[in-house]
Amino acid sequence: MRRAVQLSIACWLALAGLGCDKGDPAPHPKPETKPETKPETKPETKPETKPEPESEPKSEAGLASAMAKRTAAIAAAQDAPADSKVPETKLAEPEPPAPEPETKLAPPTEAELRAWDRKDPEGEKHLYSYDKANLDTMHGYVRHLECRRLAVIEAGEAYVAGTSSEDDWRDFKRDEMLALDKWQKQLFVDNPHILASSKFVGQLLEMHEIVLHSLPKAFNTKDAKERAKVDALWTVVITKVTRYTSRLGGEFVEATADDCKDEGKDEGESTAGG
Repeated sequence: MRRAVQLSIACWLALAGLGCDKGDPAPHPKPETKPETKPETKPETKPETKPEPESEPKSEAGLASAMAKRTAAIAAAQDAPADSKVPETKLAEPEPPAPEPETKLAPPTEAELRAWDRKDPEGEKHLYSYDKANLDTMHGYVRHLECRRLAVIEAGEAYVAGTSSEDDWRDFKRDEMLALDKWQKQLFVDNPHILASSKFVGQLLEMHEIVLHSLPKAFNTKDAKERAKVDALWTVVITKVTRYTSRLGGEFVEATADDCKDEGKDEGESTAGG
């Protein structure tokens, strides 16, 4: 049996190319030799390359995602604490302007001072000519204001003495103010150039102010001192009228109560009682 097995092995080896004869005994098996092992060579490793990020597809979903990110960034910036300050950028300070050179004016000369103090020889001659030619008309304006003053004094003294009521005094002042305002307007309508032509007009305006405002106010307070001040102002104006009339070669006489009997309170003609 053992012999048969050996023969079978021999035949199997023969088939493998080793050859075997049935009559030959089985050759001794050769010691097994380990196959040569070549040193392992590690495969070369290439550096890893990160895949490029895929570009977001241009679609509604991509736009919505971008908008969502931007909205979140804005909200985060708004929610940032107040302490986080944006770094200030200092602007360059402007250069100060160059100082202007000092300019000192020379004091006026003696010739300049004399020129400033000189008087025009013609001066107010054109005013004198107009007033002298219209002296009666100018005196008529003065006479009208004199008579209105006497009327205010009569009504005011009655109010202060208590012989007339406060209502009567109020009604009189209202009518007097309307009448004097109408008279002054008519004065400038009849003489549109009187302010430039006459020296009398300044004195007329002073008299109008006293009769229309200062004198009624003094009676309102029932103060004798205030009344005395107003009377003094009136005296000064009348003195100016008298002197100026004398310079023009005329004569001025103050009006009395008898002179004013025919003077209408509401008279508005240009002659104004002249």
